[in-house]
Amino acid sequence: MIVRSRSKAATTAVAAASRSVSSSLAATSSGPTQTRSYATVQEGQPQQRRYGGLKDQDRIFQNLYGRYSPDLASAKKYGDWYRTKDILLKGYDWLINEIKASGLRGRGGAGFPSGLKYSFMNFKGWENDKKPRYLVVNADEGEPGTCKDREIMRKDPHKLVEGCLVVGRAMNATAAYIYIRGEFYHEAVVLQRAIQEAYKDGLIGKNACGSGYDFDVYLHRGMGAYVCGEETSLIESLEGKAGKPRLKPPFPAAVGLFGCPSTVTNVETVAVCPTIARRGASWFASFGRERNQGTKLFCISGHVNDPCTVEEEMSIPLRELIEKHCGGVRGGWDNLLAVIPGGSSTPILPKKICDDQLMDFDALKDSQSGLGTAAVIVMDKSTDVVAMIARLSSFYKHESCGQCTPCREGSTWTMQMMQRFEKGQARAREIDMLQELTKQVEGHTICALGEAFAWPIQGLIRHFRPELEKRVKDYSATHGGEALGGGWQRDSSKKGLLVYSAVPWQVRPPRPAYLPTTTFGPSPLVVDHGVYRAIAEAPRTLMEEFVLPIRSGRAWKAPAKSIVRISTPEGPQVGDLNIWSLYNPRERFWASRTKQLHQSHVSTYDRLWSCLPYMRPLCTIINDSLAWYQKDEYGGRCHDLLGTRCDPYINVLLSGPEASYDYHCHSNLTRAVMPWGLNESDVHDVINIFQVTGLDEKGRYFMNPSPARPGDYLEFFAEQDLLMALSTCPGGDLSKWGFGTDNEHEMIKCCRPLKVEVFKLDDEESVLGNGKWTPPERPQYKGVHGVAIPEGEKR
Repeated sequence: MIVRSRSKAATTAVAAASRSVSSSLAATSSGPTQTRSYATVQEGQPQQRRYGGLKDQDRIFQNLYGRYSPDLASAKKYGDWYRTKDILLKGYDWLINEIKASGLRGRGGAGFPSGLKYSFMNFKGWENDKKPRYLVVNADEGEPGTCKDREIMRKDPHKLVEGCLVVGRAMNATAAYIYIRGEFYHEAVVLQRAIQEAYKDGLIGKNACGSGYDFDVYLHRGMGAYVCGEETSLIESLEGKAGKPRLKPPFPAAVGLFGCPSTVTNVETVAVCPTIARRGASWFASFGRERNQGTKLFCISGHVNDPCTVEEEMSIPLRELIEKHCGGVRGGWDNLLAVIPGGSSTPILPKKICDDQLMDFDALKDSQSGLGTAAVIVMDKSTDVVAMIARLSSFYKHESCGQCTPCREGSTWTMQMMQRFEKGQARAREIDMLQELTKQVEGHTICALGEAFAWPIQGLIRHFRPELEKRVKDYSATHGGEALGGGWQRDSSKKGLLVYSAVPWQVRPPRPAYLPTTTFGPSPLVVDHGVYRAIAEAPRTLMEEFVLPIRSGRAWKAPAKSIVRISTPEGPQVGDLNIWSLYNPRERFWASRTKQLHQSHVSTYDRLWSCLPYMRPLCTIINDSLAWYQKDEYGGRCHDLLGTRCDPYINVLLSGPEASYDYHCHSNLTRAVMPWGLNESDVHDVINIFQVTGLDEKGRYFMNPSPARPGDYLEFFAEQDLLMALSTCPGGDLSKWGFGTDNEHEMIKCCRPLKVEVFKLDDEESVLGNGKWTPPERPQYKGVHGVAIPEGEKR
């Protein structure tokens, strides 16, 4: 990586600009607190529409190109430390408001508004808190492709030291700790020398700049762990502990370094603040688009003719940035394959998007990527893009601290899968598996390293899926078929066989995993259809009935040998049904085992089974007016055990806190069982009655509208005394199903009531007597799970 040099004329222009700014600040110091800004456009001109082409006099980092020594004398010559005392005396409120008005957002990757972040430590009553308060500067620049902070510390160290003082004053900090990457030995030496010069000149330390404000600056070298770029990991490392992220809350602004209020911020973000204070917020805000103001350091590497680190206006077009400052893509713009726009953790963008891409937070977010650290990695058509992402996966696996299971295991699996895709030793369906894996990791880790290794893979699949498919196809053509699980190769001489450790075996046609057996007597899985047909047809008397209104729940008692009918009096409506043993609610319906013993969608003569250790039928379905539905063209069936009840937690998870809603089936069932002495923890997986569901070709759960007609019903025979609870699903018949607050009004249009009737048989003896029906019993398991094996059963 190299940095661009500047002409002598340009350097002279910068010096002139500094003198002009100094005069401007002096002219306003005795007047109102507003500072006249130095702008590159005349007052009254319309807002600019084209971005880029930053002039030398508007560059903040005037020694980024190494034209002069990084010592204090040179820094003062070009405007650093000029009237810093006046800036400090304006007070922390003025500084915070000026940074907020400038639109400055964090330059370390997240893009959080800096003025807001710096205000967090000035909470109500902070003056009474006697603890020290710390500014922590994150100089642990470990993101592959990023080198902007290194250039600041190497060439413009006094920008950073002065920035620490100004930002420290804004948050009323007592000291700053600069945590620098361990490999940056030269930068650490230069920066330590700048700190010592500032102390010697009275610019920091006791009575900094003669302002009456005491402020110390310390430099701490890290050990090179990538995860220490995360703010709480960095704090842990500063405290002498292993660099692993902390759970939040509490946030560092309340409990940070050494248990004191602290704010962690990036080198570039801190370094620009003194210039903003001098030249005015409006000057800085005049660059870039709204919400993306200011100038920015871009690190451009890869397949360009002249790699460099350059300061440019935010929102500059990517193509202009590369062609103006790097001499263009190697081999010309048409030879471009893709660009990683913000460091290795941001998703890759193909050429067709790069043609018109603006380089700012919002524009890159719209393109499903991110500005990150603005480390632009350019790849021409000679790049093996799959190998490149595989290499990044290996890096992130190595750098995971291992604290969070999704990151520790997910980074290992993604690395292994990417390495197999690189060789073509994968299956085409694993592309979606890989995508799903990254989605499961994303948002489920303490720090953002989970997203860091997930996003590059997501970008690869989004834009270069054909390349992954081609690798698999090419491998299949030369090896007699796709590689199988774990990268096992096929033996082309033994088609259809897996070969591993010289032991061949063949994939067999699927068959039910649980089949009834008569070895030890009649199987409870084998239902006597004649008996239950007679029960369904026998005369009965109504004992209880009620209509369950829309979006509500109710529980009721169903005595043993009674018949429960649930019907749709007005048309299609989905219901979620829970069942317990009446006198022992620990014995409750077990959807998963029922699904294994019967099928994923139940109908006439299927049984609903209780959980361990009871493992006996709770009830048997004796009538289903929708038995005709069978399997539709999409694989959907009725009355499923695949899904579970809708609940407010998943709604908020998928749609945000504003989507909180109290009438999901889980909530309806919770309210229903409370009068029976049960609570939320007793609500369990349901049977979804009158609901059509299935698994699509990728194995994903889907729901389709209910086919129920007015008067359709489902009847259950109670095998024991039961407590049953039913919810009328807030999704109604599911014809307008969807998460989020916007869908609630629409879904209510398709909601209808359900009717519940409980019958008793008029002549139980003739229908059930003479051994035709016996109450279900628990399996007679004699052991205690290997803790103590009864004598005579030892093997």
